[in-house]
Amino acid sequence: MQSNSERDSSPSDSNSTIELQRSENEYDHLTNTIMEDLGQKLNHYKESQDTSSSHILHLPTEVLLLILSFVTSKTDLLSFMLTCRKFGDLVSGLLWFRPGISNAYVYKEMIRIMRIPPEKTFWDYKKFIRRLNLSLVSNLVEDEFLYAFSGCPNLERITLVNCSKVTADSVATILKDASNLQSIDLTGVVNITDGVYYSLARHCKKLQGLYAPGSMAVSKNAVYTLISNCPMLKRIKLSECVGVDDEIVVKLVRECKNLVELDLHGCIRVTDYALVVLFEELEYLREFKISMNDHITERCFLGLPNEPYLDKLRIIDFTSCSNVNDKLVIKLVQLAPKLRHIVLSKCTKITDSSLRALATLGKCLHYLHLGHCINITDFGVCHLLRNCHRLQYVDLACCQELTNDTLFELSQLPRLRRIGLVKCHNITDHGILYLANNRRSPDDTLERVHLSYCTQISIFPIYKLLMACRRLTHLSLTGIRDFLRSDITRFCRDPPNDFTQSQRDMFCVFSGDGVRKLRDHLSSLYHQQQQINRYVNSQNIGNLRDDGETLNEIFQYIANPATPGQLPPRVQELVEARRRNRNQERIMTNTVNFPEQIRRLSLLPPEQQQALPQPIRQLIAQATASPLSFPLQDQEPQQQQQQERGLGIPPVDNFSPVVDEGQEYDEDQEME
Repeated sequence: MQSNSERDSSPSDSNSTIELQRSENEYDHLTNTIMEDLGQKLNHYKESQDTSSSHILHLPTEVLLLILSFVTSKTDLLSFMLTCRKFGDLVSGLLWFRPGISNAYVYKEMIRIMRIPPEKTFWDYKKFIRRLNLSLVSNLVEDEFLYAFSGCPNLERITLVNCSKVTADSVATILKDASNLQSIDLTGVVNITDGVYYSLARHCKKLQGLYAPGSMAVSKNAVYTLISNCPMLKRIKLSECVGVDDEIVVKLVRECKNLVELDLHGCIRVTDYALVVLFEELEYLREFKISMNDHITERCFLGLPNEPYLDKLRIIDFTSCSNVNDKLVIKLVQLAPKLRHIVLSKCTKITDSSLRALATLGKCLHYLHLGHCINITDFGVCHLLRNCHRLQYVDLACCQELTNDTLFELSQLPRLRRIGLVKCHNITDHGILYLANNRRSPDDTLERVHLSYCTQISIFPIYKLLMACRRLTHLSLTGIRDFLRSDITRFCRDPPNDFTQSQRDMFCVFSGDGVRKLRDHLSSLYHQQQQINRYVNSQNIGNLRDDGETLNEIFQYIANPATPGQLPPRVQELVEARRRNRNQERIMTNTVNFPEQIRRLSLLPPEQQQALPQPIRQLIAQATASPLSFPLQDQEPQQQQQQERGLGIPPVDNFSPVVDEGQEYDEDQEME
C-alpha cells in the first residue's frame, strides 16, 4: 500500500525534486572544483529550459561584460560564475585576468592549481591570465613558482619587483609563450643576463615597457638586439647597464620613435653626443633620467633653439652629474617650460642663478630636489619659492647656507606635502615656529618633514608643528640631542638592521602611529608645564625679583637637587614640583615671551634705555642687530630663566616669535 503522501505526489513533482537535488549537487561540485581543484573534469549541469530563456542571457557579450565590470567584489563575481555556463565563461576571465597573489596561502594554492594539466580543469586558467604581479609575495617567489606560469599565451604585464630569489633562466622561460607581452618590471631581480634580453627580442615583439635596473651583466650586443626587434618600446629603464653607450642610445632613439620615458642611471659611458641626438629627435619625450655621469655638460643641448622645443618634457633627473652648471639649467628651462619634476641633487656647480631660472616655471613646478647643492643661498631659494606656489615636494638637504628665511617662505606654500632639511645647521626654533604658525589649518597638506641633524632645534617648536599639522605621518629628528630621551625615543621606529651601534644611538624617526603618540606625549608635557607656570603666577612668585639671593638659591636647587638651599616656605612646593618634572621642563625652554619684552624696551627713548641695567641693554642691542635671532638661545635653560626672573619678566604659558610689530599671540586659537 502506498501512503497518502506518495499517492498525492505527482511524477512532475518527483522530477522537480530530483532536478533540484541534481542542481545543488552540481553547484557544490563546481565550487569544490574551482576552489579546491580536485583535478577531475566535470560535466557541467545543462541549464533547464526556464533558465535558458532568461532575458539577461540574450544580451550581447560586450553588454554583459560591461555590467560585470561594475562588480568589484570577487565574492560576488564567484557567485555569478556559478550561476550558469555562460556566466561562468564570462566571469572566469574577469577573476583570472589579474590573480590577486597577496599572501602565503594564495601563493601555495596558486602554484597547486597552475601545476594541474589543462585537460583536468574545467577551464584553462593560464589563458585568462593577462597581468601577473608578484611584488606582494616577493620574499616567497622562487624559480619553481615562476616556471608554473610558463605557457600563459595572453600575458601582457609581468611585475617581479624585489623578487630577488628568481634567476634569469626562469624569467626567460615564461617569456617564450608571452607573445602579447607589453611590459615587464624586473626591478630588484638580481643577476639579469643576456638570456632575458634575447628572449624578449625573439618572443615579445609588442614590448612597450622594460624596467631592468641593475643589468650590470648584460652585454652591449644583447641590448642592441632587443632594441632592433622591439620598435614599439615607449618606456625603458637600463640603470647601471655597462653595455649602454652612445651607440646604443642613438640606436634606441632612431628605432623607437615613440619613446616617452628613458632612465640611464649609472650609465657612465653615455656622453653629450647621445643626448644631443636624443633631445633633437624624441618629440614625445616626457621623462628623462641620467645620473652619476661626469660626461654630461651644457653641450648636451647644443644646436637646440632658444624656444620651447621640449614642451612635452615633464620630468628630468641629473643626480650626481658633477658638471651640470647654471648654463645647462637656464637652457633647460627655455627648452622645457612645463617641467613639473626636477632633480638636481649633488649638482654642486649650480648657484642661485639656476634657481632664478627655475622660478620662471611658476605653477608648473611641483617637485624639486636640490640636496647637497652647497652653493645655493636664501636669496635664490626664497625667490624660487615665491614664484612656484604649487610646489608639493622640496628637498634642500645639506644646503648649509640656508637659514630661517627659507623656512618662512616654505611656510607660505599652500600645497606643501614634504620638506627635506637634513643637516641644514642654520635652521633654528624660529624657522620651525614659522612653519607651524603661518597659514596652517586643519586641512593642511604637510605629511613628511625631515629635520635630522638640525642641531639648533629644541622640543617646543616640534610640539607646535605636530599640533598644527595633523596629517603629518613622518618626522625625522635623528641626531638632535633634545629628542634622544627615553620618554621620546620609545615612540620612534626601529633603526635599519645594517646601522652601526653609534648610528642606532642617534636614530630618531617617527612614522605612522608613532607620530600620533609623540604628539600626545608632548601635549601632556606641555599642559603639565602650563600648570606649573599658572602656580607661579597664582603665588605671585614674580615679586621675589628683588630678592636676588633667594632666586639664586632656587635655581641652584633646580639645577642641582643634591645641594638644596634654604627656600621660603611659599616656594618650596614649586621647587619640588620642578624637580620632579625637570625633564618635562625642557619642553618649555623657548616658551617665555622674552623677545616681546625686549622689543617693548627697545622702543623707549635712548635716555631711558641708558638707565636700564647693563644686561638688558646688551640684549636690546642683540635684538636690534638680529631680530630673527633668539637672544638667549645659547644659554642653559635654568640660566635663561634665572636671568629673566631677575629682570622682572613674569613667566607666561606660551611663546610665539613676533613677525609683525604689535602682533598678538592667541593661545586658545592655536590649540583649536
